[in-house]
Amino acid sequence: MTQVTIDQATSEKLCAAKDVVRVVDEQGRVVGTFKPADVPPYDPSLIPPMSIEELRRREQEPGGYTTEEVLRKLKEL
Repeated sequence: MTQVTIDQATSEKLCAAKDVVRVVDEQGRVVGTFKPADVPPYDPSLIPPMSIEELRRREQEPGGYTTEEVLRKLKEL
């Protein structure tokens, strides 16, 4: 892999990116793309907030599987 060192201003612009960035030169020609290293694979704002009470209620629900049961089922697949 080739490594390219960029100046501080460019670094700040790229680090502020939340999605893939198209990199162009001064003439507008596409040089390539940049994908930020810490972009989560999901949008955290889409996860609804869950209260402690709701978490406790869910812990008390009957059902579910033990780790052993899950592993056994996976081996069957």
